[in-house]
Amino acid sequence: MPKARRNRHPESGFWETEEGEAWLRLLVFAVLYTFGLQHHVGAGALSDFFQLIRLHTHVGVSPSALQTQLSRMEALLPLFQQQCEASVPTRTRQAVVAADETFFGEILILVLMDLSSGYLLLESIQKDRGFDTWFAQVTPRLEALGIEVNHAISDRAKALIKLAVTGFECTSGADTFHEQYGLSRWLSPALGRRKAKADQCCELAQKALDQPSRGASTEEKAALAAQQACAWEARAQVEQAQQEYQKQLLGIAEEIHPFSLEENTRTTAESVVAGLETRAQALETLAAQQGIQDTRSALKKFRAQIGALSSHVSFWWLWVEEILLGWSLDEATRQ
Repeated sequence: MPKARRNRHPESGFWETEEGEAWLRLLVFAVLYTFGLQHHVGAGALSDFFQLIRLHTHVGVSPSALQTQLSRMEALLPLFQQQCEASVPTRTRQAVVAADETFFGEILILVLMDLSSGYLLLESIQKDRGFDTWFAQVTPRLEALGIEVNHAISDRAKALIKLAVTGFECTSGADTFHEQYGLSRWLSPALGRRKAKADQCCELAQKALDQPSRGASTEEKAALAAQQACAWEARAQVEQAQQEYQKQLLGIAEEIHPFSLEENTRTTAESVVAGLETRAQALETLAAQQGIQDTRSALKKFRAQIGALSSHVSFWWLWVEEILLGWSLDEATRQ
């Protein structure tokens, strides 16, 4: 493109300088990496963005050009990962990790994540997910990165508990999401069906009241009105149960917070256990009132993991206390 056509805007002259060209290159690649590769923004939207900030006079930003560049960058990601990991200082670092398995069709992939950064320490396609396989895969990766695991979170599969306790020699915590998911599979569909049935009953009751049979007596019309009132009351009870269910389910995450969100005080493992048991009792009462059977023992499984869930708070406060000791603070300030 001729220079006269390129330099149509006040900032265009800067892009012609050596410094401007370097900054322009940094901007384009930063946008492609952050939004294109990390957040999966499409090439069309990226092209629109670059044209809005008037870079198309100096950079090829058509969707096809950007897609080609994104493919090249994606192919270089393994090399980029190697360079980043090679630049990590050679010292032992402690980390809290989460371990789980994921499936793509019949392909089993073991995944280990550093929770503080979200970095995937391991993605390994394997034929099984037993302890020996897990340990053989994670050990060289952790040694290469100088990572010492001091707390491991999982869905409480036996192999992953053993990986934490025996392999990492650390505490094993429960994944809050899996525990909430187990409870939601028990109560959410059942309450949803009851709500749908209640809506149908209200609709039928309203229709019967609006269109009574010819020659209906006053008593019959009164009975239809009473039937409608009962249907509305039944629906209100189900809606209240759904609200209570959501409150208790979300409250599980609140209970394992290091601070009490109501009293603004420090929580302990004991208070977390008590709070989670209170949530469990509330869900148990709700299910009994709605006549919902726990055929999969979801509540029993949840109660079995309360101790593991409470371990997160103990670990967090231990971590805080170690930091405060390093600051040489007096006892009153640390408390």
